[in-house]
Amino acid sequence: MLTYIESVIECQYLKSDKASGTVNDANAYANETLGSLAYPLELFQRVITVSLETIMLVHSFLNWILIESNDLNKYEEKFEHGI
Repeated sequence: MLTYIESVIECQYLKSDKASGTVNDANAYANETLGSLAYPLELFQRVITVSLETIMLVHSFLNWILIESNDLNKYEEKFEHGI
């Protein structure tokens, strides 16, 4: 299974179909359709940004879970001892 970054990179390869003669050029597509040769780089940057933000969110969530479970454990200990 490809990561998002790998799939973006794979889409940038110049590919041609020998049978039909069709050439798949992501840079030409970006220039003709979007009017921006920088689109492939911008897409790559966006994928990296989303990946980093996802990592930060997961870490924050895991820290929250640890804090909540720690607080719950303290509450359960007090409850068990009748405090």
